[in-house]
Amino acid sequence: MRGEGSLGFSDFIRVLGGVEGRARAEDRAALRRRSALDTACAREWRVGTRKESSMLRIYPVILAFVEEVAPLIGRIARHDPDLARQLRRASASVALNTAEGMYARGRQRAACYNVALREMSESHAALEVAVRLRYVAPLPEALERRVAHIIGTLVRLSFPRQGAG
Repeated sequence: MRGEGSLGFSDFIRVLGGVEGRARAEDRAALRRRSALDTACAREWRVGTRKESSMLRIYPVILAFVEEVAPLIGRIARHDPDLARQLRRASASVALNTAEGMYARGRQRAACYNVALREMSESHAALEVAVRLRYVAPLPEALERRVAHIIGTLVRLSFPRQGAG
């Protein structure tokens, strides 16, 4: 039996719903204010930092890698559709995780770059397997250099040095 001051379950839900409704309205208002900000100004303070500028330089290199690998995926698919799918997913994931890392903060940023690094290693391994199985010709030297450049940059981004000394 309820006392005069206690709420029943339906009363509790009604009160909670009112509080949540107000919170959702406040969240929507805050989102509208944030979306009205000039994003170019918000990004400007980071321009010139070493990590951000290396990330911005590596992203087009990653996209060029994805573009260069695309025709190889088709050739690999004729022999081994599973390997081709794995290469397609891994190479796309490199670009996607790198892009995600651009806007992440703190440990999450390094974690995104680390996932991109592992996916890049997987992409390279899939290409090497395809070459060894003679699905495709040996990789051009320019592609090998691009892979090494991407992996090297992602290693530096994944494992940033802590303060000196």
